[in-house]
Amino acid sequence: MKDFSASGIVILALAFASCATFKASDEKPANLEEFVADPIMCAEMSLRSDVPIKNEIIHEASIMGNRFLVVLKYREGGDEKEFTPHLMPGYNNVSLVGEVEENGDSPLIVYRRYVVIEMWRFYPEKKAKACYLWTIGDDSVSMKVMLEDFSGKFLGERPVFIESRDAEKLKTFSKQLMNTILKMLKEPVPGV
Repeated sequence: MKDFSASGIVILALAFASCATFKASDEKPANLEEFVADPIMCAEMSLRSDVPIKNEIIHEASIMGNRFLVVLKYREGGDEKEFTPHLMPGYNNVSLVGEVEENGDSPLIVYRRYVVIEMWRFYPEKKAKACYLWTIGDDSVSMKVMLEDFSGKFLGERPVFIESRDAEKLKTFSKQLMNTILKMLKEPVPGV
């Protein structure tokens, strides 16, 4: 039997330890292009009646002067810091945003309104969650896919092309969604 020096034993032990802890896996890291995004898939979602609508006013005078944002929030999830299996397969969040201005005794002036839709989906086999994100206004529609790992680390994003006929469908859907959320709200909110 050969004599091993102390450093040789440490190197051999480390080699065995690394071999013992390495395991082959069929799992591949998440690739942003794998996450198929149908531009009108949000039109299939429905809102849960048990989720409260919250009202928030955002006023940053240094940026917006007399203008402020009135935001109605419908949130099924999104505050978790780690992967939470009870939210499987995912959740939806919707924000109705109105950019308004106070004008003395006159009624509020509404400059623009838009809907932000987040459809979060979990993919445990990829150890990732994807956010399908739409911003739908009267004058523009956009969509992108964002990818995070289960701890919330941002992995990337990509825009999604929306054809004009799909953009019109999304605008119609956003108006229906706005009406639904306003009906779910107990009191009226100006500017939305």
